[in-house]
This record gives sequence, structure tokens and C-alpha cells, in this order.
Amino acid sequence: MTITGRVGSAAVVHKQHLPANINQHIVRLRLDEKRCRPQFLCEWLNCPNGLALSNRFVSGGTRAALDYDAVRSLRVPLPDSLEAQDTLLTKMNAARAERKEKLVQADRLLMGIDDFITQTLGIARPPRPQSTFAIYTKDLVGVVNPMRYQSLQIEKALPFKNTVYVTGSLVHRKFAPAKDAPDEEFDWIRIDDLPNHPWQAEILRTEYGHSITGSLFEVEENDILLARLGPTILNAKFVLCPKLSRRTVASGEFLVLRCNENYQPEAVLWLLRTSLYRTMMYLRCRGTTPSRFRLDGGDLLSIPFPELNDPMQSVITTEIHRCREDVRRLRTTAEAGWQAAKQWFADQVLGRTTL
Repeated sequence: MTITGRVGSAAVVHKQHLPANINQHIVRLRLDEKRCRPQFLCEWLNCPNGLALSNRFVSGGTRAALDYDAVRSLRVPLPDSLEAQDTLLTKMNAARAERKEKLVQADRLLMGIDDFITQTLGIARPPRPQSTFAIYTKDLVGVVNPMRYQSLQIEKALPFKNTVYVTGSLVHRKFAPAKDAPDEEFDWIRIDDLPNHPWQAEILRTEYGHSITGSLFEVEENDILLARLGPTILNAKFVLCPKLSRRTVASGEFLVLRCNENYQPEAVLWLLRTSLYRTMMYLRCRGTTPSRFRLDGGDLLSIPFPELNDPMQSVITTEIHRCREDVRRLRTTAEAGWQAAKQWFADQVLGRTTL
């Protein structure tokens, strides 16, 4: 159970998760399973009433926290028997499965965009690059990194004369809101707030400059925000900057690509989001460990890019808009159903026993 930050979120540890450690931001709860199923307590802690109860005891100024005594004092309404708990859990598991199926359908639609774009552009996926190979010394570009030259194997198979450079330019200037505009209110796009394979930037934090630490990019509507760390590239944390209501900043862990007038940002974004382009970006990353692989802006701009005329870009954006509506509907329905199930669970528990 989390006891700092987003307090009260809980999960059950299963055998396949072990061995494992936890840090100081999490507390371990070990139950008497003759009285309470671990999954039942987990569902209670995660339901609206359980979270509200946990957060009543939160302390701390800048960082919310729950201490051990507060966790021990949490009241848990238990049904009369394990069988009654199992009955509730069966319905919750069914609701969870229904939510998962809708999200899987949405993910399939997103993956279908990959196929649509590559077919529209007539791109055949290049063969898998060899893991053992030789190159001429004249082809070395200052980086002795085998992955980088694996990317070149893919890139040489693409029939493109242009590079990403033709689509626009990278935003380089950063500023520090806490220092440069501490009393101004900003919207803030954080890479950590994006889920894996996001459809759009759905969460914008609104904060005063003095609460926003570090150097960030000031962004404009329709700027393309591209994750630059290896793991976030693989997870396609690439989005368009939405319509702005105030000055907006974006995490320094993005590369910010601003398209010129010849390119439609949505078409460029979704081409760069394809697995083909994310593979090339990842292989071009530099770093000593996979978790810290980082894509350089110059490397991004030098990746091969196809000729995209206006009709072709319009075909791509039209399909994206159609697919977006279907994805939005599936995800909204999935989350609404799941939230209703959690509230149903809380109502059933509180209707059977007294706190």
C-alpha cells in the first residue's frame, strides 16, 4: 500500500512477483487469511470510500504521507464470512475482465494505425537487423555503439531521401519557471503523467511557477512532444500539445518538434509513433544502461523520412480522427464501468456491516 504521494493505492503480491523488495514509499500488510482475503482488503483500500478513509489521516506539507500508526488504525468493514468476501470478489473480477477487454480493443485500434500508415506509405517493414555484423571504419560516426549501427541496417533499407529535419525544427530554449516567473500560473505537461501508448495529453497540471522545479520547454499548440529516454520511447509517450489556455511548459525529458507549414503535426506525430520509427529511435539512443538510454535531437532529425504530400497527410489525419473517436469511446466506457464497479463494491460492503 502506498503511503506517500498518491496515498492508499494497494496491490496484492503473488508468487510470480517474488522475490521482490519495496522502498520507504510503500508499506507491507500481512493478513490473517482466515479472517480476510488479501484481494478483499485490496479492493476495499482502492474503492472510493477506502481511499477517502486513508486520506483522512494524511499528514505533511509539500508531500502527502501516511505514517504506520495511521495505517494500523484504518477501519475495515468485513463481511460475515470468507464466502461472502469471495462472492463480492467474483463480481469485481468479472468487472475487471470487462474493463480489460475494452482496453485491449482500444489498444488493437491504436496498433491498427501503425499498419494503416505503413500501408498508405507503401513501407515494407525492413528485415530484423543482425546482432553480429561488420562495418567499415569510414562508416563510424564517432559512437562505437553496436545498437546505433543496427539502426543503420534498417534505415538503409528504407527508400527515403528526406530526413525528419524537413518536417520542422526542434525547440531548444528552456527556462526555469521557479526562477524566471515564480508568481505566474502555468499548465504543465509531465512525461510521468502520460500512460503508456497515450492517445493525447489528458492531464495538464496547473501550478504557479515557484512550484515547478527544473528547466522546461515552453510549448505551443500542436508542438509534437517526443519522449527521449529509451523506455519511454518504447512505450510511445509521444503526444501533441493541446489547445492552450495559458502559458504551458513541458518536461525536459521530451524532444519538442515544431512542424513547418508544409506538414500536418498529427500526420508527422503518428508516423513517428509507429513501431518502425520507435525502433530506429531506440537503437540510436546513447547511454550506458538501458534505463538511461537517451535520444539526441540531432539523431532524431537525421532519421530517414518519406515524402508526404498534402493528400497523403490528409488521408492519415482523417483515419486518425476516426480511430480516435472509437478509442475514446472504448476507454471512457471501460473506465466508467470500472469506477461504477468500485462504488458498487463499497456500497455492498457498507450495507452488510457497520464500521
